[in-house]
Amino acid sequence: MNYFILADLHGRHEVIDNFYKNHKDILSDNYGENILIILGDLGANYFNDKRDERFKERLSRYPFTYFVIRGNHEERPSECAQRWMADWHKEIYFSNSIWVEDRFPKILYALDEGANYKIEDKKVLVIPGAYSVDKDYRVMNKWFWNPHEQLSADEQKKLLENLEDSYDYIFAHTCANSWIPEITDLFLPQVDQSTVDRTMELFIDKVISQTNFKHFYFGHYHDNRDVFENVTMIFHEPLPLGESYASYQMESFI
Repeated sequence: MNYFILADLHGRHEVIDNFYKNHKDILSDNYGENILIILGDLGANYFNDKRDERFKERLSRYPFTYFVIRGNHEERPSECAQRWMADWHKEIYFSNSIWVEDRFPKILYALDEGANYKIEDKKVLVIPGAYSVDKDYRVMNKWFWNPHEQLSADEQKKLLENLEDSYDYIFAHTCANSWIPEITDLFLPQVDQSTVDRTMELFIDKVISQTNFKHFYFGHYHDNRDVFENVTMIFHEPLPLGESYASYQMESFI
């Protein structure tokens, strides 16, 4: 299998279109299954209407399986399953439970509350959710905003209780609070940072203080960069799993 990481599509299929078009020779079925790991805000469950369906139909055209970590600008898969009980189910993937919408069996959603997974022989921790810095604007304009966008205190407690001693990879939507000084150039100038709820970032600080990891991947801040040697922010430039942008060579997958 080939594994690649992306983040923050926000319902824009053009990112997938371009990735497939530019690397069709590598991504053909002849080279095995392609897994796209999406680090939040895919946008597949945002409007909860035909617009979402059209986006998911578009994603399903390609020879990809999508493993989706929940961001902040999208519905929790468990809430989708609760609303349309006949159309969703759970199954096992990467050695743990995932959510799947019956009509779109190639779009797989990690558990809302975070969980341990295993990709082949690699141990993986998934940490969903983040705070929407535009929350007030969204609420005022009656745009989508999910009050459960961050992990609850109980979910955080349970995830910490189930931490393993070490992981090969940690997939999260946002990053540790202690890393924020490295990415302040990406802050939106119109947002008063003193109003930003950093519950998830502070939680991730707790996580990384209690476990070891080889590589941490996150999205949310809309840039492609290595924050540290083993901490990489993902946006729309796909990255093979296990790589950093400094070491990235697509040709290695041929």
